[in-house]
Amino acid sequence: RYFTHYGPATLQDASYYLGKSQTQVRRWMERLPLNDFSLEGEVFFYAGSLPSAVPETPACLLAAGFDPLLLGYEKKRNPVLPAPYLRNIFSLSGIVMAPVLLQGRIVGRWKRQKNGISISLFETVSRANRELMEQTAVAAAGPVKRIRIEEPQ
Repeated sequence: RYFTHYGPATLQDASYYLGKSQTQVRRWMERLPLNDFSLEGEVFFYAGSLPSAVPETPACLLAAGFDPLLLGYEKKRNPVLPAPYLRNIFSLSGIVMAPVLLQGRIVGRWKRQKNGISISLFETVSRANRELMEQTAVAAAGPVKRIRIEEPQ
């Protein structure tokens, strides 16, 4: 199921997600009808066939903490999480913060507060993208009293 729903993914990604050694996961993989391809020196595996077109993703997404998009891949190699922002999302104590994805990559984190939604950005974004984040927050949370967007420090 992992390679059906998360693939293409590497052996390291599957090992991380399943919490098993790469040796154990490799043994399981040998018994599965997996396909693979190489990209930039890494081998990616998947079950079934790849879609003919990349699925459309929302321009802005407020994902949940511990979202499968974060946990499905080895955190240091996650395709949507730029390496400099790793500790802004994954704390050393095991907490996974709720990320803001903009154009397919994490640019901040968000949380619901008593009187609204707070977004903390890790990088500067355009005015149009700030407005898109506000619209996404309202669509996700319903009418809120306040949406606060903090610029990076």
